[in-house]
Amino acid sequence: MLSPGLKLQIRQELIAAQIDAFMENELLAGHTSLGVGGPADFVVIVRSQEELLSLLEIGKTFGVRPFVLGCGTNLLFSSRGYRGLVMKLGGHFNRITIRGSLVAAGAGASLPRLARMASARSLTGLSFAAGIPGTVGGAIKNNAGAFGREMAQVVQEVEICSLKGEMRTFSAKDLHFGYRFCRLPMKGIICKAILKLERGEKEDILREIEEYRRIRREKQPVGRRTAGSVFRNPHQGSAARYIEQAGCKGLAIGGARISPQHANFIENFANATSDDIEILIEEVQKKVREIHGLDLDLEMEIVACKKD
Repeated sequence: MLSPGLKLQIRQELIAAQIDAFMENELLAGHTSLGVGGPADFVVIVRSQEELLSLLEIGKTFGVRPFVLGCGTNLLFSSRGYRGLVMKLGGHFNRITIRGSLVAAGAGASLPRLARMASARSLTGLSFAAGIPGTVGGAIKNNAGAFGREMAQVVQEVEICSLKGEMRTFSAKDLHFGYRFCRLPMKGIICKAILKLERGEKEDILREIEEYRRIRREKQPVGRRTAGSVFRNPHQGSAARYIEQAGCKGLAIGGARISPQHANFIENFANATSDDIEILIEEVQKKVREIHGLDLDLEMEIVACKKD
């Protein structure tokens, strides 16, 4: 963790910048869907562009690069904690504005909330996202998708703040979308997105959303502590099928296990540590490689989990 002296300096700078929505030594387990993560030096709720720019400047001054945390899905924090600043976009970054078929959404806005608002306006194109927990920014960064649809199909442009505090807008073609990833044209933080949707029939949209939710409830461990899909699907099939054929479904290490319901989910079923989950991931990759000669790539992000 940061030294007491450095933490005091950062605290003073946050207060001087009138950034008062911050917590020190905050357990990240309470901010992640897996329920795993030790204390972060600072967790800061950033409510405006001005606060964002100030926080980036503070990070630059003290050599601490902020980590942007959305809803805490699709990632694993170390049980030993996180050294530095964890930043959550709130306030201004939660706004959603709909004009016609164009939607302006802050990067911190809830993706399911956005899908619900779109359906209420009879706008189609986001039904697939209604059951994906996460924020708009995270969904774009990871090109979130389901049921044959993905964010790349609806994003028109994004606004990005560089690590130097410069705001720039890029069109979708500049984002280099791929399967479950987006390569941003510069290092920075997604602040806002413009989405282009289509007019549809509200009843059809709501029916589609409910059908997708039903499928998720039947096939995925909804309601359990997971981070969503752990591995990317390889080109030649589904990761879940390869994991199950390797005999890993239900495999447990410590408090973590491969979901008995869906083999591409890891459940924290008994106070798992980050080490439990990392070891389980490595064991699954090893078994799949031995049996299928296939390397499974992570879809989930592992943050600061190196052994001390």
